Amino acid sequence: MANFNLDDYEPVDQRLKRFLDDHTDASITTNVVSPYESINEWVVFKAVITWDGHTFTGFAHEKHGDGFVNKGSHVENCETSAIGRALANAGYSGDKRPSREEMEKVQRSPAAQNQKKYFEDKEAKARQKAKDMIAENRELIGDDAAFDYETDLEAATDFDAVVAVGKELKAEIQRLTEGPPKTKKQKAEAMVGDTADIY
Repeated sequence: MANFNLDDYEPVDQRLKRFLDDHTDASITTNVVSPYESINEWVVFKAVITWDGHTFTGFAHEKHGDGFVNKGSHVENCETSAIGRALANAGYSGDKRPSREEMEKVQRSPAAQNQKKYFEDKEAKARQKAKDMIAENRELIGDDAAFDYETDLEAATDFDAVVAVGKELKAEIQRLTEGPPKTKKQKAEAMVGDTADIY
């Protein structure tokens, strides 16, 4: 999936409030710069911010029907994004330059959706593999341990967490099936492991 959290990005509305608190004499204008005959399908906005002799611009492009918001409000959404770009160019970008609205656009792009499906499929396969491993080895690891692994698996919310549960389970199965350590090195490692368990 897209490797970012929308909560890490500041909405344009918050940027705008900060900016207007600092510059009460500023002006913000927006204009549609794409052909008006295309506005029902796609639109490009230009936003211009001016204050104290400074001018900053921002552009945005949105397509009708591209994501939930754009099914009915692609023009309004585009205007907001253009203002966000102009504010970023004016130095009002928070910790990250893109606004939340811009990252929502990235999130709904075909590439992001394909990536999301890819990782969702990988996670589902890893989860099923771990479930099968628990079922096949329940007698070996015991009902209590099996229940714990099932609980951990249910609590795992992403691919990495699911894989971590699977690896832990696999290591436990290997430990139980390999029997007691045979070489001096294996015995030493087992002693270290036993000591660590005490603490």
